[in-house]
Amino acid sequence: MNFCLSPSLFIPEAKGEEIWERQTVLLDFTASWCGPCQRMAPIVEELVRMGYPVRKVDIDREPALAKRFAIQAVPTFVMLIDGREAKRIVGGASLDDLVALCRLAPRSDSTAGPATVLASTNSLSVATAQRSPASGLSSVRTATAQT
Repeated sequence: MNFCLSPSLFIPEAKGEEIWERQTVLLDFTASWCGPCQRMAPIVEELVRMGYPVRKVDIDREPALAKRFAIQAVPTFVMLIDGREAKRIVGGASLDDLVALCRLAPRSDSTAGPATVLASTNSLSVATAQRSPASGLSSVRTATAQT
């Protein structure tokens, strides 16, 4: 089953671990009640606009993933390369710190940025950054579908 996110974007159905397994991606472990996580949100959104692959994982909705990665504090950023942990940052970080972490992985150079997926076994939320070639401005589009 495919979910229609926009007239031109389709994504196959995915479940929790299938979203990031065997991928090169930055996992952003976060929680809705976490103040530092909320302050990091604009920085994480900028990473997406820059073309880096980012997946947000809410530790309250995905406790099994938090346990699998031994998350003891949020925010925690875990860089996976081919599904294996390469490095992590615990706590708040600057854009430069996160870019350095993301540079361990290849970057997308297309005008449509990579999808940011909020991992969940119940729903799938995807935010896709779009860059306008003419203006260079970015916009972020979000859609949610039940899995």
